[in-house]
Amino acid sequence: MAEAVWRIANLRASDRGFNPVAHVSI
Repeated sequence: MAEAVWRIANLRASDRGFNPVAHVSI
């Protein structure tokens, strides 16, 4: 389930124009 949370967070970040969680290892 944590993967889904990270995916959603990444999508939300992308929507704003940046990916702070992009370089966070799962």
